[in-house]
Amino acid sequence: QTIYNFFNTNEINNKLKEPLEQEMDHFLKNKKIIINVGRLDVPKNHKYLIEEYSRISSLYPDSILMLVGSGVLEKDLKHFVSNLGLTDRVIFIPYTNNPFKYLKKASVFVLSSNFEGFGNVILEAMYSKVPVISTDCLSGPRELIANKYDYTRKINSMEIHNNGILIPCEKDDKKHCMSQAISLLFDDEALRKQLIENAFHFVTEEYDQSNILLQWLNLINK
Repeated sequence: QTIYNFFNTNEINNKLKEPLEQEMDHFLKNKKIIINVGRLDVPKNHKYLIEEYSRISSLYPDSILMLVGSGVLEKDLKHFVSNLGLTDRVIFIPYTNNPFKYLKKASVFVLSSNFEGFGNVILEAMYSKVPVISTDCLSGPRELIANKYDYTRKINSMEIHNNGILIPCEKDDKKHCMSQAISLLFDDEALRKQLIENAFHFVTEEYDQSNILLQWLNLINK
């Protein structure tokens, strides 16, 4: 039996209440914000996300892509962004111990990773009431978004599930599943609200401190 760590909702709620700097808050006002939180490193596959955003950036002139995190690829990614002519549309935020003050402003959370451990950041986005799009990478996203554990089947198109949207890890030059999923969540407000509601209920029920404690007590008393 696997028992996961609980979510410290008191700590997270305090972080969600922390205001953004006034200048940043003003800049983000009325913008559609696509956010990714994670170190700037090869496994996170940020170029995939940046490239897919470049396909739809002109369709949503009020949108920006925000990358929250630091890492060895920062210089390379900024150069990549510049070559795509997106310097004013892709915002780099250095590592912070409070990503929640940015998450709460976001319209869509996108995980572009090639692989993940568990994918805590997905739960953080869900709790922050941001709809989630994730690559169907090993090994956490499918479990959190689709409540499925079988990774033997590779997906080749966008899949809408109760708690979010899964997309293939590999970029497809014909389908462009990631940009398709982002556009869908920008345009379909009813779907956005449903995914947010489902995911928030999921994370507060499944990872609530009392629920995790009960699982431990049941295991000990077996």
